[in-house]
This record gives sequence, C-alpha cells and structure tokens, in this order.
Amino acid sequence: MPLLNKPRSHTVVPGSPLARLRIALTAFFALDGFVFAGWVVRIPAIKERTGASAGALGLALLGVSAGAVVTMLLTGRLCRRFGNHPVTVVCGVLLSLSVALPPLTRSAAALGAVLLVFGAAYGGINVQFALIA
Repeated sequence: MPLLNKPRSHTVVPGSPLARLRIALTAFFALDGFVFAGWVVRIPAIKERTGASAGALGLALLGVSAGAVVTMLLTGRLCRRFGNHPVTVVCGVLLSLSVALPPLTRSAAALGAVLLVFGAAYGGINVQFALIA
C-alpha cells in the first residue's frame, strides 16, 4: 500500500505549540476571508461611483487575480532573498491600505490598478501563511 494513501491521525495536545499554531492559522484565514468579503460587498457601489460598464468593471476585477497570481509565483523567491518576516509585514501593510482604496477610485482604470495591488498583497500574505501551515 503506497504511503500517499495512508490515512493520517495526529493527536494535538491542547495548549501545545502545534495547537496554538492551528488556532492562530484558523483565525488568520477566517479574518482573511472577512477582509475579502468586506470589499466584495461594496462592488455595486464602487461600480456606480466609477461609472464603469460591466465589461470595464470585469477587467478591473481581473486585477485582483492577476496581482495574486504574480505575487504567488514570486513570494518564495522574495522570502529567500529578504526573509519571511519583512515579506509578511509588507504584504500585510499593502493589504491593509489597498482594501480601503477601491471606494475612493473614480475610474475603472484606477480601480483596476488599486485591485492589482490588493490582489498582490492578498496573494502574498496567503502564501506566507500557507507556508506556515
């Protein structure tokens, strides 16, 4: 029987470092989901504010995915070069700033640029915490 198909059973002792790490990671990914959901619910209002057509809004929203994919590909190299902590801090600061910017944009092009930064920060911070897990 190959080892890949063998079921794993890990017992985590409450209060152990592994248990605390699991709790912290679960809390992070829950908060991460709330951050993303918090900006997504504002899309209709942002669409109206920018006056973007459905096509222009779709292209602007593509910025999130494009930024995330590019950053996810580069995060490992950035961590090897600068270390995990600085990369995590930069991604966290960028994410915090960029999540507040979409409602302030006045055009679809500006929205796309802001969402590119948001996606890059979002992808980078998710890679950081996925590496820990």
